Amino acid sequence: MAQVRISISLEKAQAERIRQHAERAGMDVSAYLVHAATRQVVDSDAIEEQFAGVDALIARAEEEAGAIVHVVPV
Repeated sequence: MAQVRISISLEKAQAERIRQHAERAGMDVSAYLVHAATRQVVDSDAIEEQFAGVDALIARAEEEAGAIVHVVPV
């Protein structure tokens, strides 16, 4: 599989902290960041799947609420 290079910008203190954590985990910074990002993606996908039904109900309720014509008594 071909690899793609992504450039990110960090504050110096953030970069150093990440480097230290990667080192303690026995990983290079690139592998450490890929691992962290992949874990976040898996977690986000699981949350979105878990709440998909609720999100659909909310969207439908919002559509229905927008369709209601408000009649103001005179």
